[in-house]
Amino acid sequence: MSPIKFYLKIESFDYLRNIKNLIELSKLIGFLKINDEVCVLQSIFEQTYNGKDIWNILNDTALERDQKSLIQEILFKNQKIQISDGDLYKILIQFIVDSPTGIIGDKNSISSRVGAKYICDIEMYYELKQLYLLKYNIRDICKDIDNCFRNLIFDDDICKTKLDDFSYADVREMMRILNILDKQGRDIYIACNYDPGESLRQLSSSTGTPCSGGAISDKKIKVHGIEKSVSCKGHFKIARKDSNKRLYFSWGIKEYDYKIIICHIGGHLT
Repeated sequence: MSPIKFYLKIESFDYLRNIKNLIELSKLIGFLKINDEVCVLQSIFEQTYNGKDIWNILNDTALERDQKSLIQEILFKNQKIQISDGDLYKILIQFIVDSPTGIIGDKNSISSRVGAKYICDIEMYYELKQLYLLKYNIRDICKDIDNCFRNLIFDDDICKTKLDDFSYADVREMMRILNILDKQGRDIYIACNYDPGESLRQLSSSTGTPCSGGAISDKKIKVHGIEKSVSCKGHFKIARKDSNKRLYFSWGIKEYDYKIIICHIGGHLT
């Protein structure tokens, strides 16, 4: 996936009334700039929001010195871009895979039509990446899937998988299952004292999604080129109970901070 271009508007600052929120925004921007791009709209220095311009916000006596310093750092240490609100809106309502965009700001001030692109934390960042992933040609979705989930590790070969037999409904179900594993799998495994069987039962119970323990014991995988042998018994059937489309995973290992390892997406393994 191409780097996402995130835009900062004046609304990004007006609701930041305490140092904790500003620190979180600063951390988020630092995180985004590792692989993506953050742009401050030039209009931020000219426009008003709720009757205030950016200078009113910076001179607000209710703001502490540290808060003002953080706002200034965000404003003046990021790329500036000249674009009208109308043109920005046209960009944000589109989901173009080769030119992904997002916005950092006050959700209540942003049009519902671009609300899906609004982010204020890292979890929402990954949700946006997953939305873009669903815009891919179905057979090519896996090529960027390893960068779209915070708490999952993917076998390198999965990125080469072509989902030729998957329908769009199958892909959405696959993404739903990955979201369950991403948001709950690691915590469940740790809470169950790293017991695979009990973790499997808890995962099925808490999600309402049947998860089976298959006959596959060990599977060789590669993560960033390094070969590992992992237990690969857990799997979900995609779409139907009799489906041959499956998602196999392994409970995490200490080396990967117990993140769930996705070992295989596709046909039944024997």
